[in-house]
Amino acid sequence: MLTDDLYLTRLIRQQNPDVLFGNFFNILEFLYTEGFFSEDEFHENIVNFFNIGIVDVSMRFDFLGELINYHLGRPDVYDFEDTNFKIIFEKIIAYSSDFGNKRKLFLDMFSNVNVKKLSPDVLISLISKLLEDSPTIDPQNIVNIWFVYCGLRRKVINDADTLISKTHEDLWFKYKQVVEILNDTAYSSEVLLKDILKVIESLDENLSKVAFNNLKFSFAINSEEYHFLENFDSTF
Repeated sequence: MLTDDLYLTRLIRQQNPDVLFGNFFNILEFLYTEGFFSEDEFHENIVNFFNIGIVDVSMRFDFLGELINYHLGRPDVYDFEDTNFKIIFEKIIAYSSDFGNKRKLFLDMFSNVNVKKLSPDVLISLISKLLEDSPTIDPQNIVNIWFVYCGLRRKVINDADTLISKTHEDLWFKYKQVVEILNDTAYSSEVLLKDILKVIESLDENLSKVAFNNLKFSFAINSEEYHFLENFDSTF
């Protein structure tokens, strides 16, 4: 079968013995970068693969991030179920019956996603699907963990004047939007920061220190949020 990683790897090695691993997505990616497919054709072929009914899918998270950016990073997308990403997401999430594994996969999916381009509504639609079979889990808890995890997966690049890391600032704004739409309530930054600090406190010492610094770099050093967080410097 063409999608069998073993056979594909053997086929590729006939042309390049240095190749260690190959699968269907690697082949599509190669053909796309070589100009054999347009961007739309590339993504259409991926959706076709998932439509076949393959169950155990091996895919890099940066590759999955590209799929999210393409399908969900458009200004007119508010629900993932209105896009072809529905087919991809539901197949991937359905692979594991354990919620802990599903949650870990969900978080890893966003490692290379341009979160700024995602609408808060589309994020909520994804979380709703994740929790479809786990109705007792608070969706805001997932959002809180998602925010901290995404912050850890992104490099801090500070502005020379404000010391703000733009990527983390964008992440904070997106998080605040999601929580306020999710609960239909406007929140002060302090209330939300207290929730985030609880998540950070649950991490091991090294990770919590990095996560806390990432959080501080979301704000200008003269902001109320930054001054509030300074009260916890000794904790982390």
